[in-house]
Amino acid sequence: MPFYLLVVLMLAAMLAAWLACWRIPRSAWQLRNILLASISLAIATEAAALVGMFYFMANSIVYNCCTPLEFFLLLWLIHRFRPHWGMALGVAAVIGCIAMVVDGFFQNPMDFVLVEGVLVISALLSIILLAALWSVATRSDIPLYRVPEFWLFMGMLLYFGGMVPYIGMVRYLFQRNPVLAERFSVLMPLLCIGRYALTGAACIMQYKRPRGLQHG
Repeated sequence: MPFYLLVVLMLAAMLAAWLACWRIPRSAWQLRNILLASISLAIATEAAALVGMFYFMANSIVYNCCTPLEFFLLLWLIHRFRPHWGMALGVAAVIGCIAMVVDGFFQNPMDFVLVEGVLVISALLSIILLAALWSVATRSDIPLYRVPEFWLFMGMLLYFGGMVPYIGMVRYLFQRNPVLAERFSVLMPLLCIGRYALTGAACIMQYKRPRGLQHG
C-alpha cells in the first residue's frame, strides 16, 4: 500500500475518533475532555508534519515538541481514571521529561527524532497502560469487551508497545540501510490507524452507554 494512502487512512482514523469523542456529552465520561485534547494534538502534529514534508522541511522538531505534550496529556488521562496513582504517574512524568531534555542536549532536535527520549516515554506508557488494563480486568463486573476503557487503553498499548521496537532500531536503520528504513516507516501509520480505530470504538461504546453508568 502506498505510504501516502496510509497517511490518509491514519488521518481519517484520527478524525473519526475525534468526532466520536466529541459526540460524548462532557459530563458522561470523565476521560472525554482530556482524550479529545490528546486526539486534537495528534491531528495537529500530523498536519504540521505533513506540511513540513510537503515543503521539504525537517519535521522532526514537530514530533520532538509534541511527544512530551501528548505524554503529559495521557498521564493526566490515566490519573483521571485512577487518581490514587498520582505519585507513580508523577515519577513517570519526571523521568520522561528528563529523558527528552537530556536527549535534546546531546542530539539536535531539528535533525532527527529524539530516539532515546521517545523510547523512554513509549516504554513508560506501555508499562502504565498494562497496569491500567490489569486494573480494568480485575475490577470490572461486566465483560471486558463491553468496557470502553479496555478498548481505549488497548489501542494506546498497541501503539506505544509497537513503537518501542520500531523507535529502538530506527536510527540504526536510517544510518545503515535507508532503503529498509523507508520500508519500515509504514509501521507508524499502521500502528496509529489501529490505535485510533480502537479509540473511536471506545468512544462510540461510551456514547451508547446508559447515562450514569461509569466503569470504576
